[in-house]
Amino acid sequence: MKQQSKTDVGKHSFATSIMENGYRQGFKKICFRTHDIEQLKVQFEARGLETVGPVEMTRENKKGQTIQWRLLYVANHQFDVIMPFFIEWHASDETREADLQEHFHQHLTLDMITVNTYQRQTMVDHWKQWFDMEEVESSDRYTILQTPAKKIKFKVMEDKEDGIEAVQFIDQTIDAPIAFRTRGARYQFIPPHA
Repeated sequence: MKQQSKTDVGKHSFATSIMENGYRQGFKKICFRTHDIEQLKVQFEARGLETVGPVEMTRENKKGQTIQWRLLYVANHQFDVIMPFFIEWHASDETREADLQEHFHQHLTLDMITVNTYQRQTMVDHWKQWFDMEEVESSDRYTILQTPAKKIKFKVMEDKEDGIEAVQFIDQTIDAPIAFRTRGARYQFIPPHA
């Protein structure tokens, strides 16, 4: 793995992030899905970012089917902020959803991801510029950004080091919030009208 981490692709891979994190448990990376990874690459480069990829990937699932996807990494960012990577699946959304249907938890909807950083304002400014996010709330300790599709929020918290702190879901089956930490990751569940 150390040898792989020296390549352009390897420097940004999920495996390298685990190694650089000292093999600590918890959330490591955020991945955004896209339907046009080539256009995304052009868009990022027009905004002054250097990219690695798209990288073609394949694997065989338990049913013997070949799954294909492409990954795009942002290589250079001026500050050490948490940087997502991007995925474009070869199969259509409908095909993927049908294949994964048995694993879905229909009562859960991803609501918010909490990210800690020691450079909150820099991260907020960059994510607004790079990913077209909108600032929807702010205080002296945090800023909440929302994706252009208004599906997921990102709570950017001031902290001593960078990391993904928590994932919050809306749970249609509960009446009061629930939170727990396991294996270094915090999960929060809130009722639909919290």
